[in-house]
Amino acid sequence: MDVLKSKHLNDWPLFYWIAALDSAAVIAYLPTQDLSTPVGVSEMIQCSVRCCVPFLYLAFAASSINVLASSPFSRWLLRNRRYIGLSFAAGMGWQLLFILWLLLGHSEYFMEEVYWVPDLIFQIPGYFLLVAMVVTSFHPVRRKMNRRAWRALHWVGIYFLWYTVADTYYYEITYYEDRQAIDYIYLAAGVVVLLLRIAAWIRLRVMGTRFVTTGA
Repeated sequence: MDVLKSKHLNDWPLFYWIAALDSAAVIAYLPTQDLSTPVGVSEMIQCSVRCCVPFLYLAFAASSINVLASSPFSRWLLRNRRYIGLSFAAGMGWQLLFILWLLLGHSEYFMEEVYWVPDLIFQIPGYFLLVAMVVTSFHPVRRKMNRRAWRALHWVGIYFLWYTVADTYYYEITYYEDRQAIDYIYLAAGVVVLLLRIAAWIRLRVMGTRFVTTGA
């Protein structure tokens, strides 16, 4: 697949394309919401997450897909996992923007309707892990880290982020009445990518090879 060898679909150009498309989708959704209301800002929080979740799942499953079905696409995916993961982080920047918007403009609604304290205590570490993973994805920082520590950080980080996203959509389906098809799709996709990692781990155990589960 020669198209996957294009310089525009690899390394930083790929990141720029994904980040631009993600931002365009979020910006296109802005006129549909009244951002003077807390409900409108909450909708933008959901939109920003939905736009970037697929890139977390791709980064999470990249090595597994290559183990289970090696192909030009799987090798391209694995080669660009870092940039796909960084694209997810960039997309989460939109979520953080709208969370701060809601927190500063509608703090009472924020605490009562969107996030309560137990949720904040659970989710805040995810943001710190994401920032740490982004910073340590750059080679000058990575070279200064112990290899085992780097891998541990990215292993814990990618699983924690996966769990946070999957749990969010499980919560949406279980506790809210305004369920949408995308909630079921993202929860099912989260289960699928986890099963892919388990299957790849089992296959490599059977083959006598250790599965290196690093993050984005």
